[in-house]
Amino acid sequence: MVQLISQSARVTASNFCPTIYEGCKSIEEQKAAVVNPNTPNGGYWNSGGYAPQYIQLEFNALSTVHCASFLVAQLPNGFTHHVITAGEDLNQLKIVKELAKTTTGGELIQVLFYPPLRNVRFLRIATSQSPSWVAWAKIFIYGRSSAH
Repeated sequence: MVQLISQSARVTASNFCPTIYEGCKSIEEQKAAVVNPNTPNGGYWNSGGYAPQYIQLEFNALSTVHCASFLVAQLPNGFTHHVITAGEDLNQLKIVKELAKTTTGGELIQVLFYPPLRNVRFLRIATSQSPSWVAWAKIFIYGRSSAH
């Protein structure tokens, strides 16, 4: 059965917006908010800087990834370029999808992986171009964990 597997993932990133900026939560709150569908009062991950930046999820066990949903947090709207990499070993991630398009804040980007990605421990979204600080409101990964 395919289920939400990102909710319990360990979140790391190239950078986190410091709390000295209005609207930026603590690092732990940013990590929890971006993968939790039930985060009260919104919350999101914000790198606090322009591209290049990345956010990475580490799953508790090797997983099979079927699809992903990314909720854009961006102002102003404009052209963005993101590369999604995944793999079992952090040092050998492979490109699994490239997204190059004009995006708007609040837009939901959905990616279907067919065939599904197998043996995924790490999934990284790297942004190389964006008109705003790199941020994601939500990142939801759906699949099956081998731990279940």
